[in-house]
Amino acid sequence: MAPTGGNGDDACANCGGPADGLEQVRRVYMSVDSEGRLTASETMEISEGWCLSCRALYPHFPVAPGGPGAGDPPEADQES
Repeated sequence: MAPTGGNGDDACANCGGPADGLEQVRRVYMSVDSEGRLTASETMEISEGWCLSCRALYPHFPVAPGGPGAGDPPEADQES
């Protein structure tokens, strides 16, 4: 499904369900190995409106209202 980007669509961008309780999130894709261990993840830059059910079931980062970058995953520690 196409991301909503907060444009007021009347359906969840993930499942297409009713727009009740949509919140803006950034989708996270996760990769696991054959034993189920997380090996990589990728957070999408664009936000989407997701319903409560999708937010409960699928990996995502919330987009906090009020600023660019809000809701971003923490930066990895960098050596000096």
